[in-house]
Amino acid sequence: MTARPFTTLDQRGAGALFAGMGSFTFSHRERIVALAARHRVPAIYQVREFVAAGGLMSYSPSIPAAYRQVGRLPSAAAFRCKHLKQKVRHDII
Repeated sequence: MTARPFTTLDQRGAGALFAGMGSFTFSHRERIVALAARHRVPAIYQVREFVAAGGLMSYSPSIPAAYRQVGRLPSAAAFRCKHLKQKVRHDII
């Protein structure tokens, strides 16, 4: 991964960066975090592993809470159940 995307952010006057979750961004998370810091671009990430790599913050659904919520459902047919329409807790790290 090159620094070109961050240079473009600088040139276009972007105020911040949101890094979504994908196999590419996840596998390059240390580099993305380092480039965001070097270019002084505030960034928010979709998973907490980016924060563990030194990122500013993440905002995403709590995966353990989501699994606990699904674990309370009685069967696969329950995917049509109202329990899935409940809000899932989000973590700000």
